[in-house]
Formats: sequence, structure tokens, C-alpha cells
Amino acid sequence: MNMAFQIRWAIVVVGLIAIAGCGGGKYDVVPVEGVLTYEGQPVPQMIVSFKPQGGRASEATTDENGKFRMQYSIDQYGIEPGPQEISAYWVSPTDDGSVPPTELQKNVVKYFKKNPPLKVTIEESQKNFEIKLPQ
Repeated sequence: MNMAFQIRWAIVVVGLIAIAGCGGGKYDVVPVEGVLTYEGQPVPQMIVSFKPQGGRASEATTDENGKFRMQYSIDQYGIEPGPQEISAYWVSPTDDGSVPPTELQKNVVKYFKKNPPLKVTIEESQKNFEIKLPQ
């Protein structure tokens, strides 16, 4: 075998090992489920984000009752435990933006534009976590 072939083969083997090591890993997360409300009303179709200090954010979309279940990865629900910054934003459900936000959704967006993210510390599972706006 020539040297160029051996180098290419070594690169392929190292790449396959790296890919195999990246898949399927579970991370240390705690389940978090709850509800987003604004002035007592549940807020549907908002994206809720929990961002840990120096870690990876978890996100969820609220359902028609404002309820959410945080998702860390494609196959794992929860958030990294510890201090979090919570925010929420709205994205049109259509690619062309033809569906505008409701007044309730606009109020939540305005709240987070005017205020810093909410800060909390979560160390264990939360089944009924409430994000009550405005605070």
C-alpha cells in the first residue's frame, strides 16, 4: 500500500470512531413540565427556552393550554440541572409568515423584549412548573 492510501484509510477509520462515539448518548437532565401564562391566561404556541449557564438550551412549544414539556435533544426530555435563564418567543407556524401572532402572544414577546430573562435554579424534576407573566 502506498502512503497516501494509508493516510486516507486512517482518516476514514478515525472519522467512523468519532461518529460512533457521538450517537445515542444520554445526558444528565431533569424532566421539566409546566405552563406559561400571561395575566392568568394560558399562552398557546409559544417557544419556551431554558438556558443553563454555559450549557445547552432546552426548548418546548406550548400547546393550546399553555402547557409545555422541555426537550433537551431529539430523544431526551428535560433540562440540565442548575441555574437557568427562561425566555419565550413566537415563530409563525407557516414558512411565509402568513399567520400573525395573537394579542396574547404579542404581549409575551413584548414582555421578554422589555425585561431580562427570568432566572431560576432547578435541581430536580418539575411536573407543574409555572411561568407566570408579568411577574
